[in-house]
Amino acid sequence: MSDNRASAIIFNGANKPLIEKKFPVPQKIGSYEAIVKISLATICSSDVHTWLGHRPFPTPVILGHEIVGKIVKLGKNLRFDFNGKKLAIGDRITWSMTVSCQKCFFCKKGLPQKCVNLFKYGHTKSVDNLRLTGGFANFILIRKGSFIFKIPNQISDQEAAPLMCAGATVISGLYESNFSKCNFVLVQGCGALGLYACAFSKQLGAKKVIALDVKKDRLSLAKEFGADYVINNKHGNNIVEKIKKITKGIGVDYVIE
Repeated sequence: MSDNRASAIIFNGANKPLIEKKFPVPQKIGSYEAIVKISLATICSSDVHTWLGHRPFPTPVILGHEIVGKIVKLGKNLRFDFNGKKLAIGDRITWSMTVSCQKCFFCKKGLPQKCVNLFKYGHTKSVDNLRLTGGFANFILIRKGSFIFKIPNQISDQEAAPLMCAGATVISGLYESNFSKCNFVLVQGCGALGLYACAFSKQLGAKKVIALDVKKDRLSLAKEFGADYVINNKHGNNIVEKIKKITKGIGVDYVIE
């Protein structure tokens, strides 16, 4: 790896200017770690909320947790991704936004997102012994315990990056609800998560998806993501009656909000 300096955008508090800072790229890494050169990091709504001061946050921090990049340095024991595919220098990957200890009470109860030792990319404070922790940089250190996924060639960086946050949130909810083939799904709200809900519901066997939102542009996108019917509820008029008409009085099998 020829580059030995990383450039990162540092968040130092609500409504303060973001500052560029240089860091050394680690030359020595753990046997289950990797250095990734970042190709793309998308801006999540939570990043905006943080910058506006709507979420308490430790600073300084490198924001960005929806990330795609290529491996430039690989720990000697980090050999396979989450699906058992062999990893190599140059592979294009994405990874889980959190790393849990797998040992605490919450991890053992199947709630790794509540881990008492949780590490979160783009959320953890960046200090001297813990740098390159977020995606708004050109390099990042992949920590031991991250769930890594090689990205198929047919999926672009732009498509892959949000999958580890918005996409993962939606698919987890569907699996936890034991979602199964059905006639009708109602998706209330067509932001990023709602759009994924439209697409994933169809993929998992919903015959028809009804999308509900107050914005025309979002409803237009919902159609592209698989919605069969769209309802603008900006004025909240006759929503129930409209859904009854679409479903011939039966109603929907699932509601995703």
